[in-house]
Amino acid sequence: MKKITLFVLLFCFFCTGCAKTPINETPMYGNVPPTPDVKKAHEQFIKEVIEGSGNREAAIKNGLDLAWRHYHKGELNIAMRRFNQVWLLDNNNADAYWGFGLLLKEKRQYDEALKMYDKALASNPNMPEVYNNMGNIHKDKREYEKALDDFTKAIELKPDFFLAYANRGLLYFSTKEYKKALADFNKAIEIDPKDAQSYNDRGCAYFFMKEYNKAWDDVHKAQELGYRVHPRFLADLKKASGRSN
Repeated sequence: MKKITLFVLLFCFFCTGCAKTPINETPMYGNVPPTPDVKKAHEQFIKEVIEGSGNREAAIKNGLDLAWRHYHKGELNIAMRRFNQVWLLDNNNADAYWGFGLLLKEKRQYDEALKMYDKALASNPNMPEVYNNMGNIHKDKREYEKALDDFTKAIELKPDFFLAYANRGLLYFSTKEYKKALADFNKAIEIDPKDAQSYNDRGCAYFFMKEYNKAWDDVHKAQELGYRVHPRFLADLKKASGRSN
């Protein structure tokens, strides 16, 4: 019962009088010095959650498990609160900063997300997922060289990282480097031969390389796996290849 009471107390401290986003739903509690009452609540929370979990490491693990669970369920505000609680337990926790970055990206706060990813990598430089996420932001910002560096670093750290190959392939495609895109789509398909979108994307690369029969093969495979190929691409492929399917 103590823990429930404390969670309610923390929520009240952080939300009372908040006209905008509650402070416990911003990374690091807004990175502002806590009031004496909030500081006391923090200390009490840390004490009780460590006692309840057995030790600080277990408390951090439990907090991260909860945070990721809420994130994957789409409960983003609750996820932010949980990542903040992990951050209270360990101000250098790389996973907490990773979570902050993901949640900020969801809000399209790209520059702030990148700052959180930098903090994550400062604590743990061996996080391929963070490099992949940074690459996606740099790609969205059309900072293609930075995006390429990020995806390549992710692959160096995790040679079987499907998403990094798929994303780097899309980056090469967007810069019209179709042979390089093709190589990455091939690797992505090698890693996960059931991913329908990779066949679609490789088919697009083949199209621009004027290898229309191979493009059709990938279109059919993508459709077989349940992917809805864009009607405009199908129309263009039919026209260019002289085939109906």
